[in-house]
Amino acid sequence: MPTNDPSLRIVVVGATTLRGKELVQALGERIPQAKLHLEDVEDFAGTLTEAAGEPAVVQTVDADSFANAQLIFFAGEAESMAKFAEAALSAGATIIDMSGVLSSRPDVRLWIPSLDSRLPTDSAKSEAGVQSFFSPPAPVIISCALSIALKRWSPDFISIVFLQPASERGQQGIEEMEHQTVKLLSFQPYGQDVFGMQVAFNLSDRYGEASKTSLKDVRTALARDVAHYLSGRALTPAVEVLQAPTFHSHGFSAFASLKDSPGVDEIQHALVEAGFSVSDKNEGATNVGVAGEDRPLVGRIERDTNHERGYWFWGTADGLRVGALNAVAIAEHVLKGWE
Repeated sequence: MPTNDPSLRIVVVGATTLRGKELVQALGERIPQAKLHLEDVEDFAGTLTEAAGEPAVVQTVDADSFANAQLIFFAGEAESMAKFAEAALSAGATIIDMSGVLSSRPDVRLWIPSLDSRLPTDSAKSEAGVQSFFSPPAPVIISCALSIALKRWSPDFISIVFLQPASERGQQGIEEMEHQTVKLLSFQPYGQDVFGMQVAFNLSDRYGEASKTSLKDVRTALARDVAHYLSGRALTPAVEVLQAPTFHSHGFSAFASLKDSPGVDEIQHALVEAGFSVSDKNEGATNVGVAGEDRPLVGRIERDTNHERGYWFWGTADGLRVGALNAVAIAEHVLKGWE
């Protein structure tokens, strides 16, 4: 099917989530000819939004939503998307899952198109006929890209710590942190239904008991997906996730011990080739400054004071944007295969 076909029907499930809104915007930019159908659970049906510059009303998702669809995106929360997974799989369309609900299925390929050419082909992950894909979140993409960038210097070890923003828990997470911030400054009681703990003005390696999501599970999924994608083709980094008191964008601090001792300029070049931006030495990288940027931004590369072949990296990324663009890149590759 040619990519300029005006009948191209793309269904976005979870269109009202932060991830869904970012995806819809990216689809409008990259595949403007598509006819987007925005769907979500009943609670959000009827929401007026925008798709490809035109007003659009979000519809209630059900089994009939997938009829005649060529591409289906799952952009909502995994718990909600699970209710529609089988119906979508039965519809015969290509599915691009951003929620993780399909990530453990053996017939679903985890795909980061921008890194394909930089790794040896893994035949088990590129079999013809694959119809469903998992587009991983930004920390997976960043971890894999950093390992691939440093591969030429035979790293002994790479570790990455991600500072996760409240937006990873959706609009409710943002609203709860905002509410907590206001209440704490006024010395008033605050809600903690989403995180189960104080997240404003706080940094933590876990959520409270009331949270429906475990930060440990987030770490486990990140480590699993990084190992699965790299699969012996590049060194698998050790990864950690902490909840940060920020609204948007990830921060990440990484350390790499290399067998060789390249110059910082060489490393910068390798990072750019792997999909990063590198900031000017005087600008650095902040989670506010990176908002809306297509690429993760590395703001500092320094040799460790005590280890000659040890290097520290500091960077930030608009996780929603980076994740959405990877999902759209998968769609673009699928569409080229139909031409």
